Amino acid sequence: MVAAQEYDLDDGAEPLLHRHFAVVSQAANFGNARDARRLFDRVRKAQSQRLRRLGGMPGLSELRRLRLDDVTAAVS
Repeated sequence: MVAAQEYDLDDGAEPLLHRHFAVVSQAANFGNARDARRLFDRVRKAQSQRLRRLGGMPGLSELRRLRLDDVTAAVS
C-alpha cells in the first residue's frame, strides 16, 4: 500500500509493522486487508498532523515520507 500510493517508509518502521501485525493477526476478527488499510489511514493521519506542526509548506519528499514516528503513533 505504501509503494502503491507512492509513499516512502522509513527503514525503522518496517520491523514495528511486522510486530504489530504479528500481534493483531491473532485476534478472532482480524481481516488482513481491512486492518492494513485502516492502519495505513492512521499512519497518513499521523503524518498529516506532524506536517501541520512544521508551520510551513512541506516539500514533495516530506509529503511522501512516512516516518517511524508516524507509524508509532498509528499503532499505539
